[in-house]
Amino acid sequence: MLDFLAPVWNTFVFNPMVNLLLFIYYLIGNYGLAILVFTLIIRLITLPFYATQQRAMKKQQSLMKSKEWLD
Repeated sequence: MLDFLAPVWNTFVFNPMVNLLLFIYYLIGNYGLAILVFTLIIRLITLPFYATQQRAMKKQQSLMKSKEWLD
């Protein structure tokens, strides 16, 4: 049903990630370390989203605490 999305996913997400992993492997020469470095790079890229999510969650928790206090 969503077969049209496969080429888009492969072109813009999967292939660049595989190429980055292979490039890191080419630089380091060890797949284990290449995966660790790749993971760190992805975590650094997604860090702003994670920080925003954590702030929103803490804000929601504080609102829930104040609501429970009123009940």
